[in-house]
Amino acid sequence: SETAYDTISISSDDLYLTISSVTLSGQSIWPVINLSTTSVDYSDVPINTPLEQNVVVYNTGLSDLTLSSIYVDDTDHFEITTGGLVTVGSSPNAGKRPPIEPTIAGRAGEKPPSKDITGAEDVRDLDNRSTGSPSKSTVLDETVLPGDSLVLTIAFVSADTGVFNTDLHIASNDPLGNDDLTVNLSAHATKSEMQVVNTMSVVTYVGNDIPFYVNIDNTGGFALEYEVEVSANWVGFDWLTVPQSSGTVNPYSNAALTVNTASTADLDPGGYTGYLYFNTNGGSDPNQVVRTDTVEVYMNLLEDNSQITQDSVDVPAGNAEPITLLDSEGNPLGLVLDFLNSQGGTVNVTRIDATPPTSASTPFDDPSSGITDPYFARVYFEISATFSGSYAVDIGFDYSTIPGVQDASMLRIAKRSLNAGVSEEWNIISQAATNVDMDNNIVYAQNQSGFSQWALLSNTGENSFIDVSAPAIQAAVLTPSDPGALEEVTLTVIINDETGIANANLHYTQGGSETFSSLALSVTSGSSYSATIPSSDVTRNGLIYYIQAEDDLGFVSISDTIGVEVNFSSGDLSTSSALSSAYSTGFPIDKWRMISIPAKLDDYQVGNVIGDELGSQTNSTWRIFEWNDVSLSYKENPVNFSSGESYWLYQRVEDNLSLATPAGETGSMNGTSLTIKPGWNLIGSPYSFPVDLIVDQGQFYGPVAYGLSGESWSDVTAELRPWSGYALYNRTTGDQ
Repeated sequence: SETAYDTISISSDDLYLTISSVTLSGQSIWPVINLSTTSVDYSDVPINTPLEQNVVVYNTGLSDLTLSSIYVDDTDHFEITTGGLVTVGSSPNAGKRPPIEPTIAGRAGEKPPSKDITGAEDVRDLDNRSTGSPSKSTVLDETVLPGDSLVLTIAFVSADTGVFNTDLHIASNDPLGNDDLTVNLSAHATKSEMQVVNTMSVVTYVGNDIPFYVNIDNTGGFALEYEVEVSANWVGFDWLTVPQSSGTVNPYSNAALTVNTASTADLDPGGYTGYLYFNTNGGSDPNQVVRTDTVEVYMNLLEDNSQITQDSVDVPAGNAEPITLLDSEGNPLGLVLDFLNSQGGTVNVTRIDATPPTSASTPFDDPSSGITDPYFARVYFEISATFSGSYAVDIGFDYSTIPGVQDASMLRIAKRSLNAGVSEEWNIISQAATNVDMDNNIVYAQNQSGFSQWALLSNTGENSFIDVSAPAIQAAVLTPSDPGALEEVTLTVIINDETGIANANLHYTQGGSETFSSLALSVTSGSSYSATIPSSDVTRNGLIYYIQAEDDLGFVSISDTIGVEVNFSSGDLSTSSALSSAYSTGFPIDKWRMISIPAKLDDYQVGNVIGDELGSQTNSTWRIFEWNDVSLSYKENPVNFSSGESYWLYQRVEDNLSLATPAGETGSMNGTSLTIKPGWNLIGSPYSFPVDLIVDQGQFYGPVAYGLSGESWSDVTAELRPWSGYALYNRTTGDQ
């Protein structure tokens, strides 16, 4: 404003003052609008919680300021309330200093004077202002006197989260270009937003109470307050507990809730489902705690830790060689990973030999539509990985480690997005991405990009996944393979079973005994078992053994009975040492008797077998005859003995003469075949222990022995004794 001056001159006929003048002065005035701010940031505002901010309108001019319109564009979230003056003391015309220094747009204006030293405080005078909530259509006639101000209160509230921006519009009669001003209003409506998994699984075994963790994410801009209620009770036993049942999670952060399994020693092995109920302030009212989230917890309680096997491997970058996961003893876990490409990382695998978390109501999705009635194998894998980037991998499952796979071509693979309970959906790998390698007993999920919970399945009836077979016992290996008498023998055997071996035993005896001794077979590695027969039980009578194995389901398998020949030294086998020898007291003098050799000898020459006891053969000292079945006559003094045949021997060297053989081994423990010609045959047993021989007396007569009790033929016998000879008559016309 500025002051104008002028003079009025008046001429008259006044005798004394013909000319007079009047000095004039005047000042031009107008209103000047100023605002306390051009923008208001409400920052984070909880939903459904009103927050007020003020914008002050100042009249720094010298004329009345008329406000004709005040409104906001977004009337859904912002509301204006007008009313109240800011005055100094009690004088409406005193100097003003707004709480926030005015921002003058478009021109410079006179800065209001500061408050003087009177100490008067700014107060809001509500007595001379009416209040209201103007909108865009409201026509105002609000006057702000020079030096006065008007407080606009803008309240923000939202029921939804989000960022809200709008403009506050103020129209006035300011003549200098500020007649339409705007103030930007910005608010972020927020709340606590809890993110937890809907379902999870934990694996342990009876008597092993363990902690696990539920990750709580607060993705909202307001502190999350939570309380936890646990529902996990089985016949009075609470099997889940939380040490701290409430807590706070700051905005945009996370926390881990510790949960403990409990009372597992009081529970039976099996699957248990419990719940964690979360009451939080994440509902519509951030000041009220209500039920918002539920986590289903599935506990797979195993009988013992033998059903859990684990491995961790480092994966090199690039197209790595296939990796076979192993347990702590070096045995395959039944999982093969063939990385097609990766930047390298670590894979952790847990194999659980139990039914995966599933029930009749568990959802599943098969993009190939082949699975309509899913039936899961009683084994599943939980796999986690740490990689710096993406990767592609073929995941192979060795189905030879899974019982009851009758048709491998019908196997399918299922996975989940996380280690979950029974309510989580199983996503079945498409048939196009499934490859069954029957040569190596592996079924692959091809070109996978993530790990989680994995299982094998088929339709019901295609594979039983149940062990219905007894253990498979392979042929045993003996060490040494050609044992000698009084030398310990170690037996090693491979025994396989789909569910595992509960016990395995070696039963053994020697030729001529029906009483078996038993040794427990112990695991040497994997499916290899062994036991050692003491040296005292290894004799010239040979070994006879069989193996019995029982699996975890009670199925029993018994191997064939196997005989093993045992070597013996010269002089070890004699007429007195053979078991149930026909000449246990020696060979009689001056009597005709039948004799046979009860072993497989290294040297069958007659002179080397009995010549060392009888001396050189002369008709006056001893004579021996062999039956010739061709000429049907006797041949005197044969050069060699033959196994399975008998001879007539007469000696005058010594009464009760003890005869002993050269070195040899037990007669074949697989049995000895004798060819019986038509007519009479002289036979003998090649064993140093009694053996049974039962023949059809309609086709044969005999066998009979001579001189075993007096000078006569015996009755027909069914037992052949060591060293004795026997006559057997073939009634037929052909060899038998």
